[in-house]
This record gives sequence, C-alpha cells and structure tokens, in this order.
Amino acid sequence: MAKKISINEIKIGMVFTEPLLTEDNNIVIQAGVPIKEADYNRLVRWGIKNLITNGEIITDEKNISKEELSYNFLKSNEEVNKNMVEPEYKYLYNFCITLYNEFITQLQETEVYDKAKLKFIVNKIIQLVTKYKNEIISYMALSNKEYDYITTHSINTTLISIIGGKEYGLSDNEIELLGISALLHDIGMAKIPSEILNKSNKLTDEEFKIIKTHPVTAFKNMNKTNIFNSAVLDAILQHHEQYNGNGYPRKLVGEKISLFARFLAVSDAFEAQIAYRSYRKTKTGYLAMKSVLAEASNKFDPKVLRAYLNAFSIYPPGTIVQLNDNSIGTVTSINHDAPLRPKIKILIDKFGERIFENVVKDLKEDEECFILKVLDKDEYQKDVKK
Repeated sequence: MAKKISINEIKIGMVFTEPLLTEDNNIVIQAGVPIKEADYNRLVRWGIKNLITNGEIITDEKNISKEELSYNFLKSNEEVNKNMVEPEYKYLYNFCITLYNEFITQLQETEVYDKAKLKFIVNKIIQLVTKYKNEIISYMALSNKEYDYITTHSINTTLISIIGGKEYGLSDNEIELLGISALLHDIGMAKIPSEILNKSNKLTDEEFKIIKTHPVTAFKNMNKTNIFNSAVLDAILQHHEQYNGNGYPRKLVGEKISLFARFLAVSDAFEAQIAYRSYRKTKTGYLAMKSVLAEASNKFDPKVLRAYLNAFSIYPPGTIVQLNDNSIGTVTSINHDAPLRPKIKILIDKFGERIFENVVKDLKEDEECFILKVLDKDEYQKDVKK
C-alpha cells in the first residue's frame, strides 16, 4: 500500500526498496539508490512537499546487492505504477528527465560518464518517439513546466534529433549515436557560471565568449575518457558550426561539418524557441519552424532541414490554431500528403464554447475548413477566459 512521506522526513543517504514518486506519479528517486544532497535540493527547488512510495527504508546498506545498485536495477522499476492516470508518454518523458538528472549528478560528483545509462535513456526516447511521436511533440510545445535547463534542453533536443534522424533515414545504430550526441551536446554548459547561464537579459561580449567555450570544454573532457565514438565527439565539438561557415569554434563549412552536428544545429535552434523558460515567452511550433526555415539558406544543411520539415510540418503537433469558422484547436497529427491541412482537436467551438469531448477535425477531409491563423498560448488563454 502506498504511503505518503513528508519532504521533512527525507534524509541524505536514505535508500528505499521501491521508487519514490511525486503525488502526480512521477518518479524522482529510483529504488535501491541512495538519496543524494543534489536530489534533496532539487525536490526543494521544485516545491515538492510530499512523496509517495510502496516501499520501505533499507536500514542496512550492506543488504543492497551490487545488482540493485547497478543501473540495470532501474529497468526492474521501469514498469512501476502501471495504473497511473497519467498517459504513458508523459510518464516515459519524466522518467527520462529523472534518469538524466541522476546522470548529471553522478557526472558532477565523480566525473564518470555512465555510458550504459546514456544508452538506456536514448533507447527509452527512441521508444517514446516510435510510439508517441505526435503526442510528445505536442507535450513539449504546450508544457509550462520548467526543469533544470541542461536536463530539459538535452532531453528535448534528443527527442527532436531522433525524429529528424528517423525521417532522414539513418540506421538504427546511427540513431542511437545521434541520440547520445544530442544528450551530451550541451554538457560543457555545466562548467559555465550559473549567473551567466541563467541571465535573463542580453549577454555581454565577454559573457558570450565564455558561453562559446562549452563545445571545446565538453570535447576535451569526453575525449579523455576513451569511451565515445568519434562521430559523437565530432558532433559535440561542432554542433554550433553553421553551414555557411559563420559558426564556432572552427568556422567549418558545409559537409565538412559532421552529419550529426548538422542535425544538432537544427534541433538545438528549434528546441530553444519552443521550450518553456521563466524569463521569456515561448514560440509556437509554427513560429519556431518559420524561424528555422528563414535561416535555412545559410545556417543549416538543406537536406537535413528538409527531413525536419517533413517530420514536423509547418504546423507541428501542439500548434494552437484558429479555423475560418472561428473555432480554436490544437494540431494533433500531420497529414504528410497535405501538410497545410493537419488534424485538429477542437478546444473551443465556433460559438466560443469550450469543448470537453474528444472532437477531432481532419482538415484534409473537411475542404470547407482551413487554418485562419496561429495563436500563442497567451492568446488562447484570453479566449478561454472570455
């Protein structure tokens, strides 16, 4: 039977026989894993007051087998709480966030890259994209949750990269390597002072010079480990190169930039605009894609960009739109043979009434209806409150 534990009862070093979850059923601490100070501080920062678990406190750490404390033990807890109300794609997404937070914490404390954990996260994200591509794009676009920047940006960029890579036709092995590259592409940001990383107004020239050191920093640290494929290392070093040669750190041009880095350049730019940040408004998937396309002639590989456009369309899932009959809805999926006529879940009908049933309009089938304009979240909220 699940029991509630106050955050005030949590102590550093505690180990539980079952995972600790938030009250909305997101795993925050895995079973068999000692609670670290960084874990506790993160719970406080997120404003979590209580946790729930079906497990017991393990009082004697010697009773924890090496297998339980190894990463493989996480797999046995992955199916926890199957009866939760939360959709599986949200659970998988938050599960990946939790695991990547653990990876970052371990890396900062030990300077050890847990490659097994990285590969496991990437394969969970591949599973997520394969089963729930439209739902997870929409969730990223509409979410107002703010996690740690490096964690969220890395997970989202990996999701976007894998979607683009699949559309491009990369092999399964290449998709996994691209995913690892995406997860680690901004790992050098961990060395950037937080006052620069979290600055809400414009960076000074000197601060921007410091930011621009992160690809080289990551490359040097990862290269010393001798555990990463050269394709991954090249992607980390080159993900801020631009197709026209105006990027950094080496001003490489065209196909001299590694293929994975060319994918990361598009994913990084797209994610930076749709993701929630406390200090600025997000763009809709539509406006983010428009912005990326506007820079297509100089910054990005046109073949790679075409794969993203095919995968996401000009109206990516999660885009809030107003139709010509004045109804408002959100794009749920793309009709690839008619990209300007996606499927729309109606949120507000043409009379201004909120719709609580699952009403989906396929614009490919309804030729009388078309998208009049794209709304941002603020505009939609105003319509809801009217």
